[in-house]
Amino acid sequence: MEMCQVVIPGLDGLPFELYQYLAGSCSDFLDLLVDVLSDAFNGVFPPSWQQTRMVLLFKKDDPQLLVNWRPLSLINSDAKLFTKLIANRMNKVLPKLTNPYQTGFLPRRLISDNGWLNQLLISHLRVAAPNLPQVAILLDQEKAYDRVRPEYLRRFLLRFGFPAGLVSCLLSLFFGTKISVSINGWLGSPVPQLRGFRQGDPLSPLLFNLAFEPLLRSLLAYPGLYGVSLSAVTVPPKWKPSPVTSALLSWLDLYGRASNAKVNMNKTVLVSLSGVSHPTWVSLASDAGFQWHDVESSGFVRYLGYPLYHTDSQLKNYLDGVLVKVQRHSNILKQRNLSIRGAGLVANSLLLSKVYHLLRVVPGGRTTDSWVRDLKKVVGEYMVSFRPGAAWSTLCLPRKFGGVGLVDISDQSLALHLTYLQRLLRPSSLSGFVSPWLVYAFQVYTGHKSILPWLFFPSTYKPRLASVPALAHLGKLLLKLPKLVPAFGWSSRWYLDFPLCCVLSPVPSISSSVNPKSLAPKYLISDICYWQADLGIVDGVSDRYDWSPLLCSVHSVIGNKYGPISLVFPTLLESKIVLSHGKFFTTSRFAVATSWLPDCSYWAVSNSSRSSVSIANVSLGALRRF
Repeated sequence: MEMCQVVIPGLDGLPFELYQYLAGSCSDFLDLLVDVLSDAFNGVFPPSWQQTRMVLLFKKDDPQLLVNWRPLSLINSDAKLFTKLIANRMNKVLPKLTNPYQTGFLPRRLISDNGWLNQLLISHLRVAAPNLPQVAILLDQEKAYDRVRPEYLRRFLLRFGFPAGLVSCLLSLFFGTKISVSINGWLGSPVPQLRGFRQGDPLSPLLFNLAFEPLLRSLLAYPGLYGVSLSAVTVPPKWKPSPVTSALLSWLDLYGRASNAKVNMNKTVLVSLSGVSHPTWVSLASDAGFQWHDVESSGFVRYLGYPLYHTDSQLKNYLDGVLVKVQRHSNILKQRNLSIRGAGLVANSLLLSKVYHLLRVVPGGRTTDSWVRDLKKVVGEYMVSFRPGAAWSTLCLPRKFGGVGLVDISDQSLALHLTYLQRLLRPSSLSGFVSPWLVYAFQVYTGHKSILPWLFFPSTYKPRLASVPALAHLGKLLLKLPKLVPAFGWSSRWYLDFPLCCVLSPVPSISSSVNPKSLAPKYLISDICYWQADLGIVDGVSDRYDWSPLLCSVHSVIGNKYGPISLVFPTLLESKIVLSHGKFFTTSRFAVATSWLPDCSYWAVSNSSRSSVSIANVSLGALRRF
């Protein structure tokens, strides 16, 4: 019951709080509720469960058109308890039934993952392959929830392996309902619901995910539709366009005939991933009735609430619109004449929270940073309308230090991207697709196979990742975090990925022919040392004839083969690397690396003067306070 709070009651007017109170004070009520829920699983429902009040919520554009209103079903609280119970059970298996690119309404998945990946691909192709004719197709489904047929629901649920009894129960509950439309407080005559899911029911989003899955699997498996890659791509001299007008449209037509879905062709957008206008794609978009977006477009494209853009002006167009909404809302809230403490609570919950969704995807940069300054000014003027005003840093201080506890939006922008780092530190929790893309993008732009050096030396890779805003923003976050230091219990193999320029240091009073700071980050310990699997050691004794002169010089000054040692490793690394024959057979064996990142659970931030919390588990609030 705790998960069903803050729900609007249905026709009976009984709020959820009443059920919560009775559950904690009346055992007879619990017995009755269990009996009702047991009957519901067998398809026997109270009559009130199949009576729904529907209200219309205005979306945008012309209010005279019915298509611009969203129908919302107000269902009785006890019926929602039943559907929420089923939804909680379905959530345990849905991640296994749906492909990882479905991120909406599913546990441990973020809808922002799709937006983040699109930003990564666009920024990469804009630099690496601007002439590559690849596009993203954004489909808009007309009245997506309202058009699903009962027969299609029955067939795909059975196909996914759900029990026939449960399927029959859901069909009866959803399509045996009568709807009364509420108009100006009056209920119209009830009409039967013959198709569609109820918007406002906790089970509807999950069923829609399953209903959409057959189309997604068909598109992903079809060999005629090619995806995109971060790899270097050679454009063929004569390019034949992907058969979007035949393959994609045929799949959409088949899906529509099966489920009754309908795609809004005039709202479907083709986005050039590199930003370059491709005449063949433009022609295909025109013939199919699609919109086209590239670097020449004046505006942005909205995708899952996030902007897709190619230029700073397109991004500014989107951000300015968000700022206007925040400004308008703050002007309304000013009329409340709240205390400064109350204004701080309102600013955090109603003003700044409006931008968290976009900041999880839109990385920092000149345009974003300028917009954040303007946002701080708007919120600051709402908080303190008199002169002289208070500094933003003062407003963000905790109350006990003279502030109002305002969320620093700059720190929040970095903290919202922590989830991508936490997934790397908790590989067992990975259920999505972003982490492999993130690691691969780092490999492409740095040439390193391991992402571990980035966690240790983020400033070293800052220039290489500057052209990819998504990675550059993560680099800023790493620079803000406490410095990660190696753990003694790590396998010796992890140190092979460290850049020489970051771990070598000169010996005082001994001149060296090699300046470690002048070494490029591409030179790693693995270039001069080897993993001896049979001995469990990193061998840094023997040299090779195919080394470059620079590596030969480095190898000579870290050992005493050709003269005094003038460059040394840190003490911990030196204990892991065998640099002399005398030490070769006396070194104890070390554990073999078994995963793609070592255990970094000790990497933590201070939570208070007496405690700390692991970065893999730290909350956004604790990270901002740090």
